[in-house]
Amino acid sequence: MKDYQQKVNELRNEIVDSIINLLKEHELKELKLDDDLEDLCYVVWFDNEGNAYDSPVRKVSLDKNGISLDVVDEDTGFTATLYNHDLGCQNLDWLCKIHENILDTLE
Repeated sequence: MKDYQQKVNELRNEIVDSIINLLKEHELKELKLDDDLEDLCYVVWFDNEGNAYDSPVRKVSLDKNGISLDVVDEDTGFTATLYNHDLGCQNLDWLCKIHENILDTLE
């Protein structure tokens, strides 16, 4: 089991590194994702009270520990910044979708 967890961590790091490199290649510290993206990435996040939200990623930023994600709940207007330890920055599917959204925004 340890081997699989190591592989997952390596893949997560590879995707995050690719996102960081994309931003740096375009001399950006942050990128607001286009509102009109066809398949905008949604991530699950929790507020301080433990309430769960499923919200679109609006901005990706470079952070001292990797990347951070700004999300806005469409129903309540609540906003949050998610960091590398948060679920939104850990899920491989979401990271792949965020990478695709960045590529689409930069086109």
